[in-house]
Parts: sequence; C-alpha cells; structure tokens
Amino acid sequence: MTTPDITPTSATGPLLEVTDLSVSFTAHKQTAKVVDQVSFSVQPGKTLGIVGESGSGKTVSSLALVGLLPRTANITGSARFAGQELVGMTTRQQRQIRGNDISVIFQEPMTSLDPVFTVGNQLTGAHRNHQGGSKKDALDRAEEMLRLVGIPEPRKRLAEYPHAFSGGMRQRVMIALALINSPRLLIADEPTTALDVTIQSQILELLQELQQAMGMAILFVTHDLGVVASVCDDVSVMYAGQVVEQAGIDEFFAHPRHPYSEGLLRSMPHSVPKGERLRMIPGTVPLPSRFPTSCRFAGRCPYAQEACTADPIPLEQLDDGRVVRCVRHRELVMEARS
Repeated sequence: MTTPDITPTSATGPLLEVTDLSVSFTAHKQTAKVVDQVSFSVQPGKTLGIVGESGSGKTVSSLALVGLLPRTANITGSARFAGQELVGMTTRQQRQIRGNDISVIFQEPMTSLDPVFTVGNQLTGAHRNHQGGSKKDALDRAEEMLRLVGIPEPRKRLAEYPHAFSGGMRQRVMIALALINSPRLLIADEPTTALDVTIQSQILELLQELQQAMGMAILFVTHDLGVVASVCDDVSVMYAGQVVEQAGIDEFFAHPRHPYSEGLLRSMPHSVPKGERLRMIPGTVPLPSRFPTSCRFAGRCPYAQEACTADPIPLEQLDDGRVVRCVRHRELVMEARS
C-alpha cells in the first residue's frame, strides 16, 4: 500500500521528505515491524512535531534517519534530505552528514556528553571533525556557541567537565554541541523531558531563538502536546508504528480528526477543570508483535465499531491538506483542546 502525498506545498520544497519509512528488528528468529510506512516532511526554517506515547515509534523513526539504530534494524522506504537519499547510506556517509548537516539533541545530556573529556574538548572536536581548521579557530567557535546558548564566562567553562554543570546548563551544552557546525536540520528527541518546568521553558525559548537566527528546520520528537503547541508549525501523531493524523498546528488543536488525537488532547492537564481527576486513555500501546492488522487503536477507542476491526485502515488525505487514519473521521466530531 502506498500512502498519499502529505508533503505541504512550498516554493522551495521540503528540506526533509520521508516516504513510506519502515523499520523492523529481528531477534530470536522473529521479526517485528516497529515503524510501518511512515511519511512526513519538514520545510526549511519550520518545526514538525512528532508526538505519541512510548512505543509509538517516534524515536525509532527519527534515529533511522541518521543511522543511529543497531545493526539488527532493517530500514526500508525513502528519506531524502536536501535531495540526498539517507536510507541505504554507508556508515562513512552517515558520519559525514550526522553532526554537520543534521544534528541530534537527546533527552538526557549526561548520557551524551563524555564525562572524561572537558566541554571544550568535545565542542572543538565536533567542529574540527567536520570543518577542519586550527585549534584556535575551533576554540573560538566553541566559546561563541557557549555564549550563544547563554552560559556565563564561556571561555572559562570550556575547561570544565560535564559534571560541573547543572542539568539545564548541560542541556545548553548539548545544544551548543549540536549546533556548532550550523546544521540545516536539528532532530530534538525529548530534549526537555528531564528538566523542570522553568528550565524547560528557557530551553524551548532558546531553541526557537536559535532557529530564527540560523534558519534551520527542527524535527521535534515528544510526548508532550503542550510543547508541540508552543514550538511547532505542524504535527504528526504516531500510534503503534503508524502515522494516524498529520495537520498544521492550529487546525490540529482546533479540530482533531482521529480518536487518538482527541484522547491525547483530553489528557493534557490544563484541559481538566481544577479539582477533577486527570483524564487518561485506557489501556496501553500494543507490542509490535501484537499489532493488529486492522485499526491499531480500536482496542482503546471509545468510537470503535465492527468496520474498524475488519481490514487495514489506510491514510486518507482530506481537502484541507491534513491526513487521518480513521474510517469514521467524517461522522465523528472530535473534542478540541479547551
């Protein structure tokens, strides 16, 4: 089955265009497809949010783009970055583009920063690996990046190790490391989850400021719709390895078209009146080995009917440009964010 074209129109076209991306893992002679024909695109200077619960396949989809999955992963489909095909690249080709044209920020900086090297060593190493140049030029660039992400006394702090930085400051270092080579695309994988609310807000504001200054595109992977609402231009909702809805951010929050999208919106804390219990979607995301062949959300959906469990549900492109994977989307009236 070929998914419909969900690429927004643009004078310049998308920077990243992913089409029918699938990822399978084989272990103990069994193969499980954890990402199933996912398609999305990111425009230059724009932010696409990929949202869904744990197990939805959002992180696997993003890591597949830059060759950060284990060797047991089998990746098919297409992912074109600035016209260049990413799927099928050699390890050497991936290393040339990763950290240079495409960079990644991960959820927990202490697992990404090397504790035995100074911050300066890690920043200058990342710069010289791709740009070459002298140690002095790399050191000046590293100082410039720390200043840009709001770290005081940047020259002094280049000589310090990651443990000397607070959690929020370490995340700022990670941002500096990701952006030191001025990438065209930044993949931000839950970059603020481990931070408290105040620091989270600062990091999100910083990313938006840097995006405007550098003109880069961002692929923002998160489970937090509040973050999506504040930083994204478009949103792609994933469930059990599939895209179930994709839309512009305003249209999505005003008029969700998939029951899973509605469930996520209703689960947002501020959508519940004070004093009432938080709403939740009953059940859990099924394991890849147990993905149903029909609607994968039917077992948790309050609107499910017999037609939902009969056959695979295709993505349907609507007149307003969004896509939705639901046989009842035309008759149901979804609850928007309050």
